[in-house]
Amino acid sequence: MKTWDDWSDFEVCFKVVELLGLRTCEGQHYKPRVACWDENGFIIKFDINSWSDMGPLIVENRIAIAPHPLRDDSRGVWMCLGRDGYGNRFTKDGTNPLRAAAIVFLMMNGVKP
Repeated sequence: MKTWDDWSDFEVCFKVVELLGLRTCEGQHYKPRVACWDENGFIIKFDINSWSDMGPLIVENRIAIAPHPLRDDSRGVWMCLGRDGYGNRFTKDGTNPLRAAAIVFLMMNGVKP
């Protein structure tokens, strides 16, 4: 059974772009970034590893990012937490907080690994 850890950054990024409703540019991807069209017809490259791309999504969806509080080996391990409109809680931890936040965003929107 596939888990979130089996997904590449590109796969996570592509699904986030899809959920945001951005139109992807076929064959124009720069892994792990996904090339897509903006509302003005320009190509942009969306990257889940970029704060400039993920920051607004994290803030708008109220996804919390913090050092992992319950792990003894927590140095460098982050935890992300988000809630959907029904109060369901979604968490993901990992060494890359932006990737973990992107996965929480996917979970909040009903995407399964």
